[in-house]
Amino acid sequence: MAFIVTFASQKGGVAKSTLSQATAVELLKSGLTVKIADYDFRQHTSADWANDRIEDPKKTVVPVQTYRTLSEALRDAALYDVLIIDAPGHSGEHFLTLARSVDLLIQPTGGSKADLRPAIREFHELVKQGVPRDKLSLILSRMRKDTEEEAAKFYIQEAGYTLIDGALRDKLAYALAMDAGAAVTEVSGKKMREEAQAAVRAIVDLILSRLEVAA
Repeated sequence: MAFIVTFASQKGGVAKSTLSQATAVELLKSGLTVKIADYDFRQHTSADWANDRIEDPKKTVVPVQTYRTLSEALRDAALYDVLIIDAPGHSGEHFLTLARSVDLLIQPTGGSKADLRPAIREFHELVKQGVPRDKLSLILSRMRKDTEEEAAKFYIQEAGYTLIDGALRDKLAYALAMDAGAAVTEVSGKKMREEAQAAVRAIVDLILSRLEVAA
């Protein structure tokens, strides 16, 4: 059975697909078999990205498939080392089911209190419903200033949840790279590429450490 990780949030536009795609690319470089289950069947963000990526023969092919239900996606998990579920925003009542079905739930969040408060409330509710706290992690995305990042880190640490090192910046270059089928870790600008690689590498290291424990 695969290690199953999902990028999920009740909010849209927080970089769930962005991180799903970049994490898949980096895990493939590690020699693992990986698939993205694009569970956002209305938007097909990761599936469309994968199709754009295929047009460049120099880029690693990332297997992506759209699914209408979570159960359909989970049935294919045994075929891969890692299954990444790119969950839709506004998952509603399915958020708990999703959390119970995966090995690791990563919730990307912005740095404002309007982002952080509902993100933490969601995790509090999951823990209240019996989801193990060590299954839940957050990562900062759409960061604009270092001061915003530092304040957000403090807020999350005070709430008692795991915060993955690194953060994605709010940069147009990342969106343009993804439009061309690239991951944010493959953007041409050196500084932006290194920042994205640091954040995604921290996600990959967390997944690999959990895989070692499971083995």
